[in-house]
Amino acid sequence: MKKLNIKQNHLWKLKKQKSLMSNNEWNHMMQEIIRHDPNAISVFDKNLIHLFVSNRFLKDYGVEEKEVIGRHHYEVFPDIPEKWRAVHQKALSGEVITGHENKYIRKNGKIDYTNWECRPWYKKNGDIGGIVIYTEVVTEWVVVREQIRERELFLQSIIDAIQDGISVLDMDLNIIRTNETIKKWYSRNTPLEGKKCYHVFCNAYSGCDKCSAVKAMNSRKLEMNEVTHKMDPNDIKVIEQYAYPILDDERKVVAVVQYMRDITKQKESEERLQKINEQLVLAKEAVETVNAAKSQFLANMSHELRTPINGLMGMTQLLLETELDKEQEEYLELSVKACQSLAHVVQEILDYTNLGKKQPFIEEMTFVSSELLEEVVELYKVTAIHKGVSITMEVDDTVPTSLRGDYYKLKQIVNNLTGNAVKFTNEGSVHLSVTVKERVNSSTLRLQWKIQDTGIGIPSDKLADIFDRFQQVEDSHTRSYGGVGLGLSISKELSDLMGGSIKVFSQPGEGSLFIFECDMMVDA
Repeated sequence: MKKLNIKQNHLWKLKKQKSLMSNNEWNHMMQEIIRHDPNAISVFDKNLIHLFVSNRFLKDYGVEEKEVIGRHHYEVFPDIPEKWRAVHQKALSGEVITGHENKYIRKNGKIDYTNWECRPWYKKNGDIGGIVIYTEVVTEWVVVREQIRERELFLQSIIDAIQDGISVLDMDLNIIRTNETIKKWYSRNTPLEGKKCYHVFCNAYSGCDKCSAVKAMNSRKLEMNEVTHKMDPNDIKVIEQYAYPILDDERKVVAVVQYMRDITKQKESEERLQKINEQLVLAKEAVETVNAAKSQFLANMSHELRTPINGLMGMTQLLLETELDKEQEEYLELSVKACQSLAHVVQEILDYTNLGKKQPFIEEMTFVSSELLEEVVELYKVTAIHKGVSITMEVDDTVPTSLRGDYYKLKQIVNNLTGNAVKFTNEGSVHLSVTVKERVNSSTLRLQWKIQDTGIGIPSDKLADIFDRFQQVEDSHTRSYGGVGLGLSISKELSDLMGGSIKVFSQPGEGSLFIFECDMMVDA
């Protein structure tokens, strides 16, 4: 209303100059001033007859000057609400009445908002001569303000929906906006706006040394830190803070947005995981210690057993060369087989313990692939024939005659897999084959060795750990075949040393297929 008051004072000053003008000049000047005022102004006499009106008044109320001047206000606007009649009477009695952002519906249905003032004007003798009504249309301002308010509410609803904490700080570290998460964490049912962030968030009396907000103000870029906030004696949170500066058109920092994420559970999980990892390391070291001790014990026992076993086998073989009846000869032959079986077990244990102790290395030599398979087949041929099982081999035409690689490790793998196939096959066949899977480069081939049998097979729940140390398929049927379960474990470790792979496919009662793959060089 300050603007309206200034105009009124200006009019009173002009009135003082009336004595310097004729009445006609004065009236003309007043009429021109009022006519061109940007606001809606109407001047009435004591009987509410229109004396002067501004062009804006005529435009806002949809009337023409000839329809207004000299006519009663209620005659021009017969539907005027009763409240306005009361306002007019109060002004005629000497009161000044004002209105702020009152809603007004035009004849065309348009809604406007106005600031208005109704006050008396006085004659030279001090009597009230009538009233003046000033009206300022503020619709545009009200609409813009409402749009801003709606956008504010929309923005607030968005940040309130964020489960992490959001706060906005001014340059003095005063909190000027927060979301619901921050209020839930820190408000304790008291408003946060206007308070220092370090009072609320850090329970401190001055700024924090590691404050990400201060860093963001100085660096003018995103800053992050990790802090511990004590919400109450029983609630301590680890907070990950991100602070981002808000810049004005001149690239000056005017505020900072803080994003706070509660990582307490994450930190607790990390601590638990670290403890579990530490326990796993200790457990692994303990297992390795036990395995080393077990392997050393087995190696020592194996060495100790070899001498008496060899002695027993030698004496038994000598006895077989003496004159014996058929029953005695059968008993001694069984003894020799038992000694040979025990010697094989002892040798497997020695192979396993030596594999763990020796530094892994690849011993390359030139060999013929077909000869390797022939030697393995020849080794198990007698046993297979004795069981009524056929044992065959096949070398694909794509496999070069001469290869170069670790012959002894390769032969031990094929030997172990073939030995198992013969052991667990009571009828049918055992078939060994080798083919080229792919060419790695001009001098290296990826070979695929297969050992397939028609034996007892392996249950599906045992396939995953069949290559583990001391692992056997435990049932009453397989236990009768003997062994300590090291052959496949040794084959797997040798395969790993050679950079190869080994896998098995099997069904109980349908036999097994072992596939071993490794790289071999073509001997030029």
